[in-house]
Amino acid sequence: MRRVTSFIQPVAAAIACMTLSWQCHAETSSSLKVEEQVISNREKDPMDRELASQWTYDSFPNPQNDPEGCHSESVRICDPDQVLGDEEIDMIASSIERFERVYTLKCHDEGNSLSKVVPIQLAVGIVKEMNMDEYTDEDDADDVYNNAAKKFAIGVHDKWGVGSTECGGTGIVLFLAVNDRSIFISTGAGVKKVLTRSRLNKVIANMKPYLRSGSYQLAILRSFEDMGEFMTQGPPSGRERLKDFFMDTIMFWFIGGICGIVGLVNARQRQAEREFAEVQSRLNRLDQDRALALQGRYQCKSCPICLEDFLPQGEESTIGIGQEQVSLTRHACSNRLAGSSNSTITLGSDGLPIKLLRCGHVFDKTCWLKWVSHGSGSIRRCPICQQAVGGSSPPPEPSSDNTLAQRRERNAGHDWDIHNYQRERAFRLLRMRHRYPRFIRQDQIERWTNRGYDGTLARDPSFARSDPKIERTSNINKRSGKIRSSSSSFGGGRSSGGAGGRW
Repeated sequence: MRRVTSFIQPVAAAIACMTLSWQCHAETSSSLKVEEQVISNREKDPMDRELASQWTYDSFPNPQNDPEGCHSESVRICDPDQVLGDEEIDMIASSIERFERVYTLKCHDEGNSLSKVVPIQLAVGIVKEMNMDEYTDEDDADDVYNNAAKKFAIGVHDKWGVGSTECGGTGIVLFLAVNDRSIFISTGAGVKKVLTRSRLNKVIANMKPYLRSGSYQLAILRSFEDMGEFMTQGPPSGRERLKDFFMDTIMFWFIGGICGIVGLVNARQRQAEREFAEVQSRLNRLDQDRALALQGRYQCKSCPICLEDFLPQGEESTIGIGQEQVSLTRHACSNRLAGSSNSTITLGSDGLPIKLLRCGHVFDKTCWLKWVSHGSGSIRRCPICQQAVGGSSPPPEPSSDNTLAQRRERNAGHDWDIHNYQRERAFRLLRMRHRYPRFIRQDQIERWTNRGYDGTLARDPSFARSDPKIERTSNINKRSGKIRSSSSSFGGGRSSGGAGGRW
């Protein structure tokens, strides 16, 4: 059962860490409720958070020579922020004494076949929060706090000299930063042969349920129990190491797969955000063009089919339509057919001369050919206004004056500009729906093209709600007696690493 538990909990922790961009900061849904309760309890005392010291291992007192600063008469426990009550420290001190009496480390002197037994020394340091100034530039919150807790625990281990120097080092330091929700267990080189990283991870996993509920004393006592059991077993057997190897390998590939999935989801999310920004920009441009059309100054500068910008080149150009030469600067799309200023548009976005129809609408040549060849529209009709554009003799219009010059004169007025632009605007919206179906819907187009609609397209609530951007917030919860004396002083041991994590 412990094997299953120790496997599931680290996997859940990894998933929670990788999905931070989804605002998930807990390892399981049940732990979320516990964590919210703990955070809520801390928020009840804002003054306590404001007054909490931010410790470094250099400023952290030593219970051997500063019991008052540690608020402990035990030479094995330092709790300067008084996270634990007097009775709780008393019980932990008793457990440390019992642990040091029962558990020892066996080793051989160099050149001596006889083994010797060396006592283990165990110390506990607990603070409300660490000083994080040097870690402010780090990106991942878990990495920041894990690194800070590791540095703190190892620094305290070396500074206090926990454990004997014999057998490579027989000290253990358990460090907690409760507001930072961080833990690290530092071990000497000799102890490390028994309390391997894999075993320490199991110890920490069994502590986390108590830590989440704020039962720090129970979490510490549970760690003593688990570490004692491993000390009784001795160094891991070959079978245990093999099992750990396979479990780590399986976890590695599992987490790798999760990382791949998360990466793919994030890539799609970023693509959707870029696409939304592109649609928003195009809608803003439609609003700007409408304002220009109302002033009689609109000129088409992009293909209504593919929506890509034309390429500017030269000053003024003419394009032949049948036997007539039509000035491009006076007929770009639904531009007012008289009085236009110079335009430099001569090539489509495909780099080819643009396709200008009799009605005055203009397209990329490539888009026009695809439009008519794929059955999207008739080669004899303009896709926008449906006027006849093909053949030598276009069908007569209801009006008796049917020549292009007469139509120019008749349609040169301001009302024609607005009417013709509205049709082009509706066509462009339909093309945007075809290109961006995720963000543009038919019901929106029907409402936006209604004569009574006078809103801003890009700020329309129905469009704004489709924004895929998710606000990512980092809710890192930042900064939320009489004891019997333990036994001997520390023996000058040093840390050889350890393991840690967050709860």
